[in-house]
Amino acid sequence: IPLYYFGNQYGKNTPWHYPLVMFAFTVPLSILFFFLWGFISPLCSTLRYKMEQNRVIILENGGVRLLLSLLFLTPLAIVLLPLAQAYDGCRLFLPCFPFAACLAGFGYHAVWTILKRSLRDVPSHSILLFILILPSSVFYVQHHPFYLSYYNQLAGGIRGSKELGMETTYWCDALTKDFLTVINETIPEGNTLQPLSMPVEPIQYDQERGWLRSDLRPTGDLTADYFLLQCRQGMFRRQAEWILYKQLKPIASIEIDRVPLFLLYKNPQ
Repeated sequence: IPLYYFGNQYGKNTPWHYPLVMFAFTVPLSILFFFLWGFISPLCSTLRYKMEQNRVIILENGGVRLLLSLLFLTPLAIVLLPLAQAYDGCRLFLPCFPFAACLAGFGYHAVWTILKRSLRDVPSHSILLFILILPSSVFYVQHHPFYLSYYNQLAGGIRGSKELGMETTYWCDALTKDFLTVINETIPEGNTLQPLSMPVEPIQYDQERGWLRSDLRPTGDLTADYFLLQCRQGMFRRQAEWILYKQLKPIASIEIDRVPLFLLYKNPQ
């Protein structure tokens, strides 16, 4: 599946650093901080171990953290290989995220231990929970209900990610019922609607459930009366999609933080 990454389209030969950057850009920054602490600290310390019945027994939690680190790295290592072809988003290395969460828990505990020693009379758990939860909660409210368009502060949020040349939406999650109502009220009867940068099945799904007018049939080409463009730049396979996206003014749109996710155009021809 093609992707859009730092302003370039890739149909194959995904850049090896793509999963690392996507992980860094899509994990909330406070959680990423605790993860890095939990991931790096055991690598920088000497493991304590003892021999028991000819077996190495690792003391404290160092062995657990090394195991979690290996489990985190394995899915990433697979998609870092040259054999990995183009793919979009984080879905091919989703198995690494539960182990990243566990490592973030160790990092949280390590930071809390330091704070507890330094700030004896201050509720250190409250401070850490505030740091952990508040930024994510703010971004959650800002992005609702377009969660697949989330980028953290390292990427500059959704607006910064667009300027960096990252894909701004995925898999039609931004096509809400409210926008379908706008389409129903905007396009006159007897006109055709062609979806671009997306398959036709989501349109058929919405029509079967009565959310989108059934007379708005796709034509399969660029002769339709209206175009519905999903702003998933990796799927822009024709010059016409880039012209619509960059040069023409839509008659309706879905945006978040002034970044378009879906655009409705009347055919300019």
